[in-house]
Amino acid sequence: MIIKINGEELSYTLENEKTVGEVLGSIEEACCREHETIVQVAVDGKELSSHELDLLFKQPVDADIIIELSTFSGVEIRNYMKGLTQELSKCADDFEQIPVYMQTGKDMQALKLLGVFSEKLNELYRSLLLSDVTELPFDIQIEGKSVHEYQKEITALLRDIVSSIEEKDIIQVGDLAEYELAPLVKTLINGVSLTLN
Repeated sequence: MIIKINGEELSYTLENEKTVGEVLGSIEEACCREHETIVQVAVDGKELSSHELDLLFKQPVDADIIIELSTFSGVEIRNYMKGLTQELSKCADDFEQIPVYMQTGKDMQALKLLGVFSEKLNELYRSLLLSDVTELPFDIQIEGKSVHEYQKEITALLRDIVSSIEEKDIIQVGDLAEYELAPLVKTLINGVSLTLN
């Protein structure tokens, strides 16, 4: 087994590791101590899905494979998070278009906007969990609420909006998106942005 990190071959000595997962776990711990995290795993040139990763982790350490790891530093993750906050802020601004989309028969465009927003928001949540790498506080409080509380409120609002779209209730969708979801997201984003600076 050959392991490369960011293109450089890693020289390592096995201790008691019996599986690839144990070896990669040790490498991830070492990365964390250096305020880095593994963001991509490829085997023999192919990037792995989460299911494929599970299978890789179970392989014995004598497997004849080349594992390529890509890492991000805490600084790179914080910069990525800054970009995410800008994209999320733009999504929040676009929420006022959702009723317009529905009035013009573009329900799918409204759902697509919400889908992109959800994806970006989940990326931000995952990045916030890397506090040991980013050196950001683990329990960020924004206007007296934790990020987890914002996450629960936003998730509930998204469910209500999708239900209202399915019921073709344009007024309810508009009220929820523009007057509840957008301000909540902006408060969260502004709080995270202040923490990042």
